[in-house]
Amino acid sequence: MGWGKDNRFFIYIFTIALVVKLVFLLDFHEIWWDTAVYVGMGKYLFSLGNAGLWEHIRPIFLPIILGLAWFLKLNPVVFGRILEFILSLASIVLFYFLAEHYFNKKTAIFAVIIFAFSSIVLQMTYHVYTETIVLFIILLSLFLFEKEYFFWAGFLVGLAFLSKFPAAMFLLPFLIMLFLRFEFKHSAKLIAGFAIPAGIFLIFNFFMYSSPLLPLIDARVVISQVMGCNFFRKFDWWFYLAKLFEENWFHLFAFPGLYLFVKKYHFKHLTPALFLFVPLIYFTGLACRDYRYLILFLPFVAMFSGSGIDFVFKKQKHFRWVLIALLCFSVFQGANFIITKEIAVNPEYNQDYLNFLEDKSPVGEVWVSHPNPVIYSDASIKKIYYTDFNSDASTLFYNYLKTKDYKIQYVFLDNCGGGIMCYPANEKCKQDKNKTIEFLNKNFELAFDDNYGLCYYRVYENPLF
Repeated sequence: MGWGKDNRFFIYIFTIALVVKLVFLLDFHEIWWDTAVYVGMGKYLFSLGNAGLWEHIRPIFLPIILGLAWFLKLNPVVFGRILEFILSLASIVLFYFLAEHYFNKKTAIFAVIIFAFSSIVLQMTYHVYTETIVLFIILLSLFLFEKEYFFWAGFLVGLAFLSKFPAAMFLLPFLIMLFLRFEFKHSAKLIAGFAIPAGIFLIFNFFMYSSPLLPLIDARVVISQVMGCNFFRKFDWWFYLAKLFEENWFHLFAFPGLYLFVKKYHFKHLTPALFLFVPLIYFTGLACRDYRYLILFLPFVAMFSGSGIDFVFKKQKHFRWVLIALLCFSVFQGANFIITKEIAVNPEYNQDYLNFLEDKSPVGEVWVSHPNPVIYSDASIKKIYYTDFNSDASTLFYNYLKTKDYKIQYVFLDNCGGGIMCYPANEKCKQDKNKTIEFLNKNFELAFDDNYGLCYYRVYENPLF
C-alpha cells in the first residue's frame, strides 16, 4: 500500500500504457520480413531441416523461442506477439526503477512517459522482431548489475548477443564502470556470464559451418550491401538525432539534462550516459541506419530528457502541469504514429501470393524471393535473396535453375519485396534476373499472377509435378 501511494503517478502512467497497447494489439499488423525469417529458422531447427528456411547470418535466440512454439503446435506469430507485448510492459517497469535509481522520482516519472509512449517502442511491440526482446534483456541486465548480480548481468548480455549481434556492445559500458570502480573480480564474473551463451553459439557455428565466426562475418557483409537501408532508404549521419525529435519534442530537454550531467557530475549518472553513447556511436557509424535501431539507446535518452525537464521545471507547482502536457503530447504522438503507419495500410494486396502454399503440400523444391510464404507452410523453403558467396542471388539461382530445374516445383518471384532487386550499376544481376524470368516463362506455368501498382507477384509451377 505504501509503495503504491508513493508511486501512484507511475501506476497511472503504466495503466494508460497498458490500455493503449491493448487497443492496438487487437488491430491488424502486417507480418514483416524478419518475422517470417525467424519463424522459418525456428521451424528448420525443430524439424531438423525438413521444414522452414535457414539464414546463417541471423542470431538464433528468437528462432529457438518461435520454433519451440511451433513444435508445441502453437501459432508462432501469435505466440511471439504475446511474448513481446508482455516484455514491452515489463520493460516499462524496469525502466522506471532504473530511472529512479539513477536520478530521482520526478525525473523517472517524466522519463517513463517519454519511453512508454515512444513511437518505435509501441510499433515494435506488435512485430516479432529482436528489438523488444533485446530492450527487455538489456534493461534487466542493468537492473541486476545494480543489484550486484554481475554473473547474471553478463549472462543476459550474452542472450542479448544471441538475439541481436550488435547487443554484445553493451558489455563495454559494464566493463568501463567496473574498471573505474577497480572491481576487477566482478569484471571476471561479468565476462564469465557472457561467455556461456556466446560460447555455446560459437560451438554451434563450428559444427554447423566449420567456422565459429562465419555468421558474424557474413552478417557484417550483408548489412553493408542490403539494398533497403543502403540504397532505397539511405540516411545521413544525423538520422537518429532527427528521429529522436520526431518521436517526441520533449527529447530537446536531453540537452539540459546532459549539460547538468557534465556540470554537476555524479558518478551514478555515468552508467546511463555510457548506455546512451556507446550504441548511438555504433549505429551512427553504420551505413545502414534503420529507425528500429533507435530503440536500443532511446531509454537512456529519455532518462536525460526527464532529468532536463525536472531541471528546467524544478518548482513543485509546475510538476502537475508539465506532467499533464507531457502525457497528453506523448500519448497522442505515439498513438497517431501507430494509426498512420500501422493501421492505415492496405494489408491485403499481396496476401494471396504470400499464403499460396497454405493448402498445398509440395513434394519438390520451393524457392522464394520473399520469406513470408514460410509463415503459411511447413514445407522446406529455399531462398533467392541476399548475396551469398560473393555472388548475386539472381546469378546463383539462374545457374541452379539451368541444371536442376527438374527438382523445383514452385518459384515465388516479386519485384517489390527486395529479394531480387539489383543495384542500378550491377548489369550482371539485371541480366541474370531477366534470364531467370525468361527461363521460367518458357519452362514453368504461372500458377499465380497479380499486380499492385508497379509491383508484380508471381508463382511459377513446374508442370513435371
